[in-house]
This record gives sequence, C-alpha cells and structure tokens, in this order.
Amino acid sequence: MPLFGCAWSATDETVGKQRTRAQSMFHHMWSEQSQSIESFVFDVYCMDFGEQGSGLHGSFLKSQAEFVARTVIKLASTCDFSEVSLVGHSFGGLVARAVPALHPGVRPLVKNIITLAAPLKTSPIMWERSVHEFYHSIESQSTRQPFLLSICGGIRDELIPPSLCNIDRPNVLAVPASLIIREKAGGPAPQFGMDHRAITWCHNL
Repeated sequence: MPLFGCAWSATDETVGKQRTRAQSMFHHMWSEQSQSIESFVFDVYCMDFGEQGSGLHGSFLKSQAEFVARTVIKLASTCDFSEVSLVGHSFGGLVARAVPALHPGVRPLVKNIITLAAPLKTSPIMWERSVHEFYHSIESQSTRQPFLLSICGGIRDELIPPSLCNIDRPNVLAVPASLIIREKAGGPAPQFGMDHRAITWCHNL
C-alpha cells in the first residue's frame, strides 16, 4: 500500500501541502491498484469487549489491550500468519495503538494500525487519573510503534474532535474521512465528514 511506511509530521508541512500529498496518495492507491484491491482476500477477526466502557478507567484499557495481544499471538500460532493489521474505532483505536507499545511480543506481528475517530492524543473527558497514565505508558514507547493511519470523522463527530485524532509522530498520518470519500468517488463529496458511529459502517469509507 502506498501509505505504508510514510513518515509525516504535522509540524514540518503546511496544511495545504499535507492535503495535496494525501490526495496524491489516495489517487494513486485507487487508480493504479484498484484491480489488486478488488481481488485481495484477507481474514477478519473481531474483538468483542462486551460493551465495556473503555475510556472510564485505565484498568479497562489495559485489560483490553492485553486481550487483543493474547488473541493476536494465539491466532498467529494457530493460523500460521506472520503479520496483522489492527483496526479500531474510538477508544478501540487507542487500544489498538497500545497493543504493540505495551506488549513487545506482539510488536513484530503488527504491520500497521488503522483507527477510526480515535482519541489518540488524549481523552475528551478524563474521568480518572489511570486513563492519563495509560496514555503516558503508550507515549513512552512511541518510537517503537508501527505505521498508524488515523481517520477522523470531522466536525460532524459529536464525541471526538478532529484535533484529538492526530498526534505529532513521524509514523502517524491523520486524514479526514471526507478526503477519502472524495478521492474514492472521483468528485465532490460532503466536506463535513461523518458522525462518530457512521464512520464504522460508511461503505464509501
């Protein structure tokens, strides 16, 4: 994928240059690799946290990250695969980022991470100190993170502001959902993005 391995920091490029670069990447991906994408087959495994409130306490986030890490290791040994891509929505995206950071044994298996409307920078409401400590534990291992694509909902997301979806790290690329939709459609698309739940099922995204 053209986006994999891209080093892009928000501090060394203007917004206009970032937008142009992202548009070029997506255009290349959909125009020249459309056939390979359509024929590509992959296995999908879904983690169920039982509607546990991830952002309410750091212990929830830690246990969820451990659960995902153990699952990845088990699947790797059982299904004989060498790498995975982790996809997470909202605090699930934060958990996905925490997996290779807090569990070194899983790190070689995680090729990349994709987050949807995930509060990567900080929680919009810090309910408990342990949540802040969880963020800090991830940041302390940020240099060992795989490439991360953060897709934010935009101004229609009533829970996670776009500013919380981006972190200034060379291995992180943050893009608005509206940009991806516009590039896939090949024409104008709504500029307001999508709400917090719609980003998980929008076919155009």
